[in-house]
Amino acid sequence: MGQHLQRMFGQDSVGFTLSEARLEPAEPGSLEAALTDAGLADRITLTDLRHTPRDAQGTPLLNGIRFQSSHLTTPVPEAFEAVIAIPTVTRDRTVRF
Repeated sequence: MGQHLQRMFGQDSVGFTLSEARLEPAEPGSLEAALTDAGLADRITLTDLRHTPRDAQGTPLLNGIRFQSSHLTTPVPEAFEAVIAIPTVTRDRTVRF
């Protein structure tokens, strides 16, 4: 990641922080809520979004997605063709920052 950022921004300072966070429950209408409802919340999944359900007006029913510890409201299948969901991420304590 650092190599890509350095290539993009040169010597300008760019960084990120790792922190532990307890996440709020998935918001209704979100991709995470749909995975929870399908019994897949605890599994790594690849979800094809090209043919997801829509309402009578053609609006996608999936209207949000979690990015790290925040929620983005967006018509998910219009923003992404597929999403990999990884329910648990842990830091390798042997890697120093």
